[in-house]
Amino acid sequence: NDDPLFEDAGAVYGTGHSGGDYRLKSVSPCINTGTNAGWMSGASDIRGTNRILYGSVDLGAYENVLGPLACQFSASPLNALEPADVVFTARAGGTNTTSLAYRWDFNGDGTYDTSWLTTSVVTQSLNAGAYTVVLQVTNAVGETVNKTNSNYVLISPPTVYVSLTGGNTPPYSNWATAANSLQAAANQAAPTGATILVAGGTYNLGATLTIAKGLTLRSVNGPTNTIIRAQAAGYRPLLISGASGWLLDGFTIRDASNGEIGGGIYITASITGSIVNCIIRNNTTTGTGGGIASHADVTMRNCLIAHNSSVWHSGGFAGRSGQGKHTIENCTFVSNYCSQFSTNIGYGGETDVPGPDPHTLVNCVFLADGINEQGSSTVIYSRIVGTAGAGNITGDPQLATVNSWPYSLGPHSPCVDAGTNLGWQAAALDLAARRRIRTGTVDMGAYEYAPPAGTLIVLY
Repeated sequence: NDDPLFEDAGAVYGTGHSGGDYRLKSVSPCINTGTNAGWMSGASDIRGTNRILYGSVDLGAYENVLGPLACQFSASPLNALEPADVVFTARAGGTNTTSLAYRWDFNGDGTYDTSWLTTSVVTQSLNAGAYTVVLQVTNAVGETVNKTNSNYVLISPPTVYVSLTGGNTPPYSNWATAANSLQAAANQAAPTGATILVAGGTYNLGATLTIAKGLTLRSVNGPTNTIIRAQAAGYRPLLISGASGWLLDGFTIRDASNGEIGGGIYITASITGSIVNCIIRNNTTTGTGGGIASHADVTMRNCLIAHNSSVWHSGGFAGRSGQGKHTIENCTFVSNYCSQFSTNIGYGGETDVPGPDPHTLVNCVFLADGINEQGSSTVIYSRIVGTAGAGNITGDPQLATVNSWPYSLGPHSPCVDAGTNLGWQAAALDLAARRRIRTGTVDMGAYEYAPPAGTLIVLY
């Protein structure tokens, strides 16, 4: 299963392919590891070299003609939480591989951290940082070679910091050295278990922010003060893929304009995670899901999805039948637009075939039409038109501000105290950072109604 170590593996596929020299490097694990067959005696490889050179055939189309000493190494894990025990494995090749000795410089400072070792495998404990690693190998005839891999191992602190005014010094382990880039912090963070804390500010992205790890991305100043936006048209702000256990908490995702699936956020299949306390607004796509498109198992709570638009399957939130279960609780959908199918939430796909995955929506407020689907959904204790369910209401939600932010509930809203209490709400806050349950029963939507502050004077 090891990397075959071609001279040049080339790049991409099809007509865009470039490079490609598929001869084996002299350190390849494929050298002399095949099984000899009768036809190979006296035969040649693809370039005319003897098919068997050193007793055993090589794997692949080329026999390797060994030359001077060469070396390569691998490490595992390449990205982990501190402290991490990293196993380094050296590989050497060439015409003379007798009496090999190895030594290592684990931080690239020019000083070797080990003496000469006769074993090709060594374990080193590393704290947070980006490590340039150097291997030196020598053999019985005095040949000596080096291999350097720059920034090869990334060890993450438990918490990685991001701030527009930070010092931008890896591993970004405090506010003074915080990364200026969300992507740099995500790259530094461990695959699982790390938290990225983000200071307030507007993070204008020049490319899609890709989260391919099971990490927590959390703002410290809340969604109205921590904004992620596309700097130009043509790409979505956020792609979540590759790993389960992620959490997005406390951001505004806005102002994207593209033709991709998921105008603001796209969540790929076969992963699980959560979006909480977020505002998804003013995103548009000519594809599916103006605000969010999800092909995964996603829980969304305390979110406002507003003023997003798409052409296919939902201006607000688009799910794909048969690809993921969606649990949406205490969210507000308003002023989203779609020229096909549902304005706010749509479930379905290109095939329009019902999928087996259930979708559950509780304590939500929908303005305009609510759901268009080819999957199955349960909608309860929500303000929605045209969908039956326990506790659902259809009347005017009487928002405090009908055509402007933040779309909180007014004092006479029928959505006040009309939800159903859920376990997570007891110690939770709403989207405005107020207690999620104020009077015994939760409100519908992303915001709890809060009476205006003031002074009460009693005359008697």
